[in-house]
Amino acid sequence: MMDVKLQKNHIFAWMTCVTLFALLCGTSDTAHAAATETVESESALDSTLNLFLKMREMATTTLSAPAGTCQNLQEPWPKCLRKLTPQNFIHPETPAILSRAAKRVETRMRASEKRQHLPPGTFQIGAPLYIRTFKHDTLSKFVTGPRTQQAKARLLHQLDEELDGGAMEIWLQTPSGRYELFHTYHICQVRGTPAPKRNEDDLLTPEGFYQAEAPLLNPNSNYHLSFDVGYPNQFDLNHNEHNRTNGAGNEIYIHGICGSVGCFAMTDPLIEEIYSLADASLNQNEVLQDGTVRPYSIPVHSFPFRMTRDNMAQFDSASMAVMEKHFQGAAGSILDLPAFWENLREGYQRFEDAKIPPKVSISGSGVSSKYAFNDGLQIRKRRCPNLSQSRTH
Repeated sequence: MMDVKLQKNHIFAWMTCVTLFALLCGTSDTAHAAATETVESESALDSTLNLFLKMREMATTTLSAPAGTCQNLQEPWPKCLRKLTPQNFIHPETPAILSRAAKRVETRMRASEKRQHLPPGTFQIGAPLYIRTFKHDTLSKFVTGPRTQQAKARLLHQLDEELDGGAMEIWLQTPSGRYELFHTYHICQVRGTPAPKRNEDDLLTPEGFYQAEAPLLNPNSNYHLSFDVGYPNQFDLNHNEHNRTNGAGNEIYIHGICGSVGCFAMTDPLIEEIYSLADASLNQNEVLQDGTVRPYSIPVHSFPFRMTRDNMAQFDSASMAVMEKHFQGAAGSILDLPAFWENLREGYQRFEDAKIPPKVSISGSGVSSKYAFNDGLQIRKRRCPNLSQSRTH
């Protein structure tokens, strides 16, 4: 049977669609009556009506504002809607969930400091955050015996079949400006295929450098809590020669439960902790760049495995070429996997050396583009609250 929160989410999503339809078509009274009837038929969902009424009022204000959440609606409507709804309306159970998660995080922080012999208070909720993911935390259980060409070729297939070997590292900026590893969370399920996502519906998990932004936090997710990692970036779009607008797919999330077709499934208790950290970090920091203050976003770097020379040497180039061709799909171009992984390794090593996430950009154009890395951004505490992204928790 569908649990109460999921039931609320489904009706809430339905009412969102009805409301926006009504706003555009001038039938808001009809929509309100229909939604009221639906909610009244479910006594457990009375609080959802209040959300609907608030949503109706705020959506009207936002859509008519000269500079609203959706940048005057110049963005494609689905993307705009994705930003509008989760930001302004929080499920009534979410604040209590995140409050409990924050207490667990505080306890975990103190234990992590003690274990690493760090001064008390080194880790703080709201500090700048860095998320580093690995589809496979270790290759050692697969790399046994003589490393013949056949053994190296078999490794790709072994990794493809492993769905529960991933790890998500959460690093926090400390008073020194460098980042320290707060905790490594086990990824309950992630697509283990050691290759980057290239196409819509290819069921692969991205590899690359992404940015999680505040507008894409989703406290009303059907997967308990979730946030979009920022896929696709410009690199992904450049390398989809067939359709550089939306051919690479989208909506890759870090979310709850334990099931994934390309996302990072963390289970509900773990996503509560990760989400609470991300939410606080995004809303307490800003970036100062070239004298201009910009919104802060969390770097999310996704790797197939730990990008060491030894790990990369475990793969057979001929088998990698077969995999490149297999996952080309509709992208229209073949990605040179060894060269791509070497590009990923460069960014991986920049952080390993400095313990500060590098600033990532795209150099070149089209299928010849690659990632470029520079010194990290200057991040500071937000000097005044951002009302458009304020929370009730």
